[in-house]
Amino acid sequence: MISKTNRNQRQRDPKAEKERLYAELFAPYERIHPYSLHFVHNATTRDELKMLIDTAQTTTNFVFDTESNCLTNFPSITQVMFMKQIHENSLVLIIETAHLPVELSYEFLPRKQLFNCIFRSQSHIYTWGAILDELAPFLQFNLFHLPVPSYIHNTQQVFKLWFND
Repeated sequence: MISKTNRNQRQRDPKAEKERLYAELFAPYERIHPYSLHFVHNATTRDELKMLIDTAQTTTNFVFDTESNCLTNFPSITQVMFMKQIHENSLVLIIETAHLPVELSYEFLPRKQLFNCIFRSQSHIYTWGAILDELAPFLQFNLFHLPVPSYIHNTQQVFKLWFND
């Protein structure tokens, strides 16, 4: 047991040293972009959905990320940031796919309309990785269809080119 404890301690020490070094070298992150957070699920009001749809119609740049349940790998969250000018309030949506209304219900339609506004042909979608990898697991919720008509920007590819240059 002592050897396992020593091994764990040796592994932690470099990590702790690295974190200490980063704390000395870099100031804590401070956001410069104001935002408001909105959860989209079965209890989201019609008024809030209308506001989100109206805002999506006047926004052209969106950042997309998805998350799956860490135990089951079932798709669970879609995160969307409506990118605005630096001093404008941006919206961040957390769409909880496990808590959406039934697809055939009247309440489901505005959520689908929201995705239609986001994935329109004038939109630019920014992802970290291939859009198909991000969105394919979420097709089962019928909020959107592939291919999306938007301009897709895989920022991971751009970063790799820059980093390896």
